[in-house]
Formats: sequence, structure tokens, C-alpha cells
Amino acid sequence: MIGVGVNSLAIILLSFAYIVSTAYAQGWNPNKVDGYYWWFYGGFDAESEDLRQLPCSHSCTIKELTDACAADSACVAFNSNGWLKKSTADKAPDSCDLYIKNANSPQPKPTPAPSPPPPPPISFLPIPISVNFGAGAQTVDPTLTFTLTTASADLQAYADRIQYEIFQVTTPANSAPAGSTKNVVVDVADVTVPLSLGVDESYTIAFPADGSDAKITANTIYGAMMGLQTISQAIRYDYSAGVYSVKGAPLAISDKPKFAWRGILIDTDRHWLSLRHIYRIIDALGLAKLNILHWHIVDWQSWPLESKAYPKLWNAAWTQREMYTLGDVAAVTAYAKARGVRVVPEFDTPGKLEKI
Repeated sequence: MIGVGVNSLAIILLSFAYIVSTAYAQGWNPNKVDGYYWWFYGGFDAESEDLRQLPCSHSCTIKELTDACAADSACVAFNSNGWLKKSTADKAPDSCDLYIKNANSPQPKPTPAPSPPPPPPISFLPIPISVNFGAGAQTVDPTLTFTLTTASADLQAYADRIQYEIFQVTTPANSAPAGSTKNVVVDVADVTVPLSLGVDESYTIAFPADGSDAKITANTIYGAMMGLQTISQAIRYDYSAGVYSVKGAPLAISDKPKFAWRGILIDTDRHWLSLRHIYRIIDALGLAKLNILHWHIVDWQSWPLESKAYPKLWNAAWTQREMYTLGDVAAVTAYAKARGVRVVPEFDTPGKLEKI
């Protein structure tokens, strides 16, 4: 039984060797020619599948034939007599040699896409029109002050709120390294310009890397408020180093809004909101540099607003707890104005006069 097994194995090996040698003799021999793989069939042709013959005919070099076939999308093979082939379906023994393009030929590698630029050291929201980053990181003293070149109660109060929002991490007294930035100068050309649609909200920021005063320059206090919000995004606490800093210093920014009307709508006719909730919304508008609170205050579903001319109107409020006095509206408007936000109340008339 062992002898039979050995003989059987010998027969299998000999058969395999015969198949391999026959295949090689017939040309199953991949050759890499000029960067492409071609199956070489010595003594074979696909005579009825001619595409065209090159002018060089029998004297063509393999280089000329591979280049011509590679450049012709209809060409799948060529023979040594200079004929390009559109197919090899009738491949048969002949007096010439046949080269068939390998379906798995390696193609030229595409040019790799350029590496994306490194992320900026600071992410701003919204992205300013122009930002120039330096290569350093400037530390900031937690006692940072904002110095106005022209007095403005609204702007000073805004700067004080920004200062409070920035420095939320408790640090030891006098912990700022030497050379930290201690002051930001806020220079406004005209602090008397009223808040209105289209008011100039442009600003520039210069934040040096040597500890000297940073500077916000704006034409109105509302542009300065936008600049202060940007400063609040630039100053971050570095938990690893234990300091406040501005990455990418020296930092230079020039910015202005793309749209004059940037806001959200609240609908207190259908969904009554407390004043405290509305104030939080206004604070969020300022953080996102939005400047409009569109207040859809009444509609046919309810009338929560006080009216001196028609005192019974707010009887149509959802409940007696879900109402707004005229003083409430004035307080919301003042709160918003101090943060650079315009309140635009909506009274749907004459379409909603049926409620009256």
C-alpha cells in the first residue's frame, strides 16, 4: 500500500511538472515590459482579431509595440509582426509571438494629494475674515484689564463680563509668568453710534507675543463687543502648563460680519418663555456674535402682552403666570442692547386682528 501511495504521488508530481513545463513552453510567462505586465505566448497569435498594424511592421521593437498598445484603449494585445489586437479569443499556435496585456497590470500610481494644512492653533466661531497666527504662545495674566480709550458704560460693563467669563479657573495669586499680557486697550472711534440694522461691527485685534498691551480697534462699541468676544475665544487655560495663554501669538485679526441680520426667532405666543430664559438666549446670541432677537410675541393662539389701550387683551394668555408687562419688554430690550443685540418684536396685524 505504501508503494502504491508513493507511485501515485510520483505520478501527480510528474503530471504537475508536465503541466507547468507545457504552460511555460506555450508562453504563460509574465514579463514586465516598460512598467506594464504582459503575458508572453511564444509561437502564438490571434490572427482574426487584428486591430491595426504599426508602420514599423516586423521591425517594431517591443518598446514601440507596448507603448502603442498601452496608448490605444481598444488594444488588448499585440504580436511580434507589429499587429495590435482587439481581442485574443481565437488564440492559436502560429509562427509569431503574442503579448497579451495582463488585466492586473500595475497602473501608474496617482499623484498623492497634498497633505492638509495643520489645524489652526485656535478655532474661532464664526471664523474671522482674516487671521494671521504666529508661532508662539503668549501667557496672559488672570488679572487682565480692558482699558477703554473713550468712556462708555455699556462697553465697560460688557468688557467686565468678558473678563469674568474668560477667567473661570482659580489660580494662585501672582501665578502668571513674567512677560504675561496684562492689559487690552479697546479703542473705539465713536462710542455714540446707536444700535441699528447695518451698524458698523468691524474690528481688528493685535495681540503681541512680548507681553505688551494687546489692542482692539473698532469704529463703534458694537464692533468692539465683537472683538471682545473674539478675545474671549483666543484666551484659554492650559491645564498642562497651569497658565492662561493665547496660542499662535503674535496674533492679528481683521473681521466684520458677512450679514447685517444675524439672529434667531422665539415664539412666546405658542411657547411662553420666562424672562430668565430669554436673558439666557440673549447671552447665547452674544457668544455666537448674533445680533437679532426676533420676538414673535403674540398670535391667534395667545396674547401674553400687556396693552394699555386694550387692557383685556392679555386675558387671552395661556395662564395668568404666562404674561409680559410692558416693563418686561423694556427690560429685555435694554438687556439685549447692552450686549449688542436688537430686539425686533413681531405683532401680526392686520392678519391677527381677529384676536382683538
